[in-house]
Amino acid sequence: MTVPIALTDAQLREIQTIALGVPYDLRGAYLQGVADVLRDKGPLGDGVVHRVCRAVAHTIGERLAASRSKLKRKSSSIFARRHLGSETIERDKP
Repeated sequence: MTVPIALTDAQLREIQTIALGVPYDLRGAYLQGVADVLRDKGPLGDGVVHRVCRAVAHTIGERLAASRSKLKRKSSSIFARRHLGSETIERDKP
């Protein structure tokens, strides 16, 4: 059973405010990540909550950027094979 995390209204607003910068479909992962880290922390001051939220949001942003980069490279490779390959074939025809 998970233990509830005691937060002030200001801390909860901070979590929600930073969540607005996270893509909607990744907010669940963001909130879970924040909860996981905060659960392991000692006393939760406003600064601790802010730093944890920023760190988790940054990590999610990096993972998103990395996956987009991989997808972009893959789609560029497919595009090149389809289009540049067909140009080569067209040029080689008499």
